[in-house]
Amino acid sequence: MAKLLLGVGAGIAAYKAVELVRQLQQLGHAVRVMMTPRATHFVGPMTFAGITGEMPSIDLFDAVQPVMTHIELSRWADLLILAPATADILGKLAHGLADDLLSTQALAFRGPVLVAAAMNTAMWEHPAVQANVATLQARGVRFILGESGILACGDVGAGRLAEPAAIAAAADRILAPQDLDGVRILVTAGGTIAPIDPVRHIGNPSTGRMGLAIAESARRRGATVTLVACHTAWTQLGEFDLSGVTIARVTTTDELLAAVLPAMGETDVLVAAAAPADYALAAPSPHKLKKTAETLTLTLIPAPDVLAAVGAQRRKDQLLIGFAAETQDHLTHGRDKLHRKHLDAIVINDVGRSDIGFGASANEVVWLARDAEPESLPKADKRQVADWLLDRVAGLWDVRQVPAAAAG
Repeated sequence: MAKLLLGVGAGIAAYKAVELVRQLQQLGHAVRVMMTPRATHFVGPMTFAGITGEMPSIDLFDAVQPVMTHIELSRWADLLILAPATADILGKLAHGLADDLLSTQALAFRGPVLVAAAMNTAMWEHPAVQANVATLQARGVRFILGESGILACGDVGAGRLAEPAAIAAAADRILAPQDLDGVRILVTAGGTIAPIDPVRHIGNPSTGRMGLAIAESARRRGATVTLVACHTAWTQLGEFDLSGVTIARVTTTDELLAAVLPAMGETDVLVAAAAPADYALAAPSPHKLKKTAETLTLTLIPAPDVLAAVGAQRRKDQLLIGFAAETQDHLTHGRDKLHRKHLDAIVINDVGRSDIGFGASANEVVWLARDAEPESLPKADKRQVADWLLDRVAGLWDVRQVPAAAAG
C-alpha cells in the first residue's frame, strides 16, 4: 500500500476527484487530500472527509492544524497527484511560486508527481501554458491527459480531465516496482467451453478475473505481457487496465492449446490461470438440438491437457506457473499436479467456497514451489493476490537468472 497526496484545484472537474479517491482506495492505497480555497466552491470538503476519514487540508494558516503539520504532508506521501491541475497550478509549479497550501506542498515534495490537467481548450493551447508543461516535463513531472471532447463550457477540444480510472491506473504504474522489466510473460485467463451445438455448451463458472489481474499487474511491473483470454473472460476485459498487453481470444481448449504452444517460443514465464474444460463432446451437433426426448445422452472425450503439453516441451530457462482449483485435499492434489505437469510452482485455491475463487472478487491461495514449503495468503482482493503472486514469480525468476549469469 502506498501513501498518496491528492491536490485538488479550482476547476469544474474537481467533482471527479471524489471518484479518483475511491479508485485509488480500491487499489489499496492510503489517500489524503488537500484543496485550494477556491476548489471548495466546486466540491465540498466534507465529501472528501466522508470517504477518507479526515478533513482535507485547505488553508496554510488553519488554526486547527499548525503550520508545521502541513509541511508533513509532503513528507508523508509517496506520490503527489494534482487533479484537476488548473493553469494557475501549472504556472506556480513551473515557476517555483508558493502562496497557498497546495503550491507549498508541491514545491516541498521530493517524490514522483503526476499531473492531470483540466482547463478550457484555449487556455490549454496558450503558449505560456504549453511552456509551463514543457518545463515541468523536463523536470520529470508526469502528465496524463483526457481525450478531446466537449468541455463544460461547450467548446470542443483538448483540456478535459482524464477519467478517474485512467488517473488511478497511471498512479499505480508509477508506484509499481519494475522487477519484471523485460521479462516476457504469457498469461491465460478464464474458462473454455465445450460446444454441444451452436447455441449450447458445457462450461465452468470461471470469470477470468484472477488471470486478468495478473496480466494487469505484470504489465504494470514492466513485463512484456501476452494474454490468452478464454471465452468466459471476454466480458471482464474492460474492468482491467490492459494497455500495452497483447490479447488473443479463444473459445475451446483446443484453441487454447493452439494459441499457447506457438507463443511459448517467445515466452520466459507462463502463468496458466485459465480454467480449461477437461472434456469435449465426441461429436458436437452442427445444428441446434431440439427438445424432443425426456433425456439427452452426450458422449464426452478428454480435451487436450494444455499444461502437460507445455511442460513436456518446455525449455530449461522457462518458468511454468500453474493453478489448481480444488475442493478437498488441496495440498495433496496441488503437489501432485506440480510434479506431474513439470511445473516450477502452483497456485492452489479452494473453489468449494462461494466467497472466493470462481465468480468472486476475492481469492485465498496457497503458493507451492518445488523444494519449498507452502506459503498461504489469507482472503484478499484479486488484484492484491496478483501482486502477491508476482512477488514470488519475480523471486523465482531472479533465482533462475543467477546460474545463467554465472555460466555466461
